[in-house]
Amino acid sequence: MKVFLNYKSCLVVFLIRQFTLSLAASYSSSELAKSEEASFNSNGSYDIKKRCIFINAANSDFNWGTVDAYLDNGIEKYSIQELVLENFGQIMQDDSFQAALEHSEPQLRSVFASQSTSIDAVIVASKGVNVLTYLASNNLWNGPSLLLSPIPNACNHIQGGSWENEWESTVDALLSHGVGPIVIGAGTSSDEQMFIVNMIYDEKNCGSLAKGKSSGDKREFKRCPNWFVYSFPG
Repeated sequence: MKVFLNYKSCLVVFLIRQFTLSLAASYSSSELAKSEEASFNSNGSYDIKKRCIFINAANSDFNWGTVDAYLDNGIEKYSIQELVLENFGQIMQDDSFQAALEHSEPQLRSVFASQSTSIDAVIVASKGVNVLTYLASNNLWNGPSLLLSPIPNACNHIQGGSWENEWESTVDALLSHGVGPIVIGAGTSSDEQMFIVNMIYDEKNCGSLAKGKSSGDKREFKRCPNWFVYSFPG
């Protein structure tokens, strides 16, 4: 079956492909061998799909079905399921980000408390990065995560007061709870480079890339091992 992707979908597919490489890089050779022995078949593809949960925290609509169908043609199989947090945007607008998180907690727990062992990765976009830190701080998720144009928001577990504080607190939360590996996608626009990429590279956060630690076109951050950042037009 031919699947035609629009530009935005192509970018997400690229990031998920890089995500796969990052997952492989984070495993030891023995762990990877066990994983491949369990799921790799004689036809050169995986029998078991990796289950990804996209947490929609009042994010714009996205056709995950198209991406899912395209990825189904690859060696590594994925099943992307969307979890729409009910009334998140309205509660955030009328009250606060913290109020929206608290309203969504039962819905999040119903998925992650009982099904975390069957989830292979989590995808968040924009303000969803602090839904991810909320999950981590409540010991609901600290596994592989894909962040699309992450935008921090102050709340009970994220310090506010300035953009710098919010980023530093977000990175600290992800690191202290061992969330990872993490793949981050950000646009090349001046806003996204300034408010996302530059913040990640700040010495208070992940810092610059460590010299001598490279693997192909990837280099590790001094403070954030198994974090990878990719920029794309937009």
